[in-house]
Amino acid sequence: MSAPGSFLVAGPDNMKKFSKRYIVFGFTAYLFFLALSFPADRAWSIAEKRLGPSSALPQVSGISGVWWSGRVDEVRFNAIELRNLRWTFRPLALVRGMVKAVVAFEPPGGNFAGVIAVGRKTIELTKVKAKVPFDQLNDILTVFGVQVGGFLVADLQKIILVDKSLLLADGLLVWQDALVERPQKLILGELKAALSTEKEGVRAVISDSGGPLVAEGISTLDSAGLYSLAVKLASRDSAQPDLADAIKLLGTPGGDGKVSLSYNGKLPEF
Repeated sequence: MSAPGSFLVAGPDNMKKFSKRYIVFGFTAYLFFLALSFPADRAWSIAEKRLGPSSALPQVSGISGVWWSGRVDEVRFNAIELRNLRWTFRPLALVRGMVKAVVAFEPPGGNFAGVIAVGRKTIELTKVKAKVPFDQLNDILTVFGVQVGGFLVADLQKIILVDKSLLLADGLLVWQDALVERPQKLILGELKAALSTEKEGVRAVISDSGGPLVAEGISTLDSAGLYSLAVKLASRDSAQPDLADAIKLLGTPGGDGKVSLSYNGKLPEF
């Protein structure tokens, strides 16, 4: 015990230990903040050198920000073109073995914003809001002699894919300003698919918004890729007789004036 009026003075050994701890803490903090502030353009340059020839990588321009939260003015990869790509990583997802980021970008004529998490066999999308031109499908549909127009609008709470199989989907898909350009021009209006996850798999309730095409039905898709579609179609636009004629080519109207269609099958693997 110290005498009254005296002060406790740390010994040399305690001072050395305190100094070492302070230096280690300071150096660790310095490295941490240095890593956080590592520029995104330098990180991409390192990735290019490590991942191989530039032909196998996207072409990017206008990189800014840091590696974990940055921006790219333009990305090109094969036929894919994106502008104003922004990202912010969420490091806590690493605990689950996933890389997670808040992402936003602008495809030609559209936009996308959402949270993407990627694991070894799993892809999760949450809080997705997107709008893309439906004519992006025309490269696929041209094989069948069909071309379409309008916009695909997505408001999705959650999508989960495991081993390329869709396990969960909740949200809404809307085909805005829907129309068929070829083989003949048909104005369809607005079509919707409300997605939910049930015991039998992902369920889509199909409906219209009161436009020229009457559409009502249900589609299901299970984790094995087996799908079913049951839908009724009709025309409510007397000023567009070609639409009614096109629907009648698909089948004979029932007592309610609607043509019933039913399909079952399995999606091709991708």
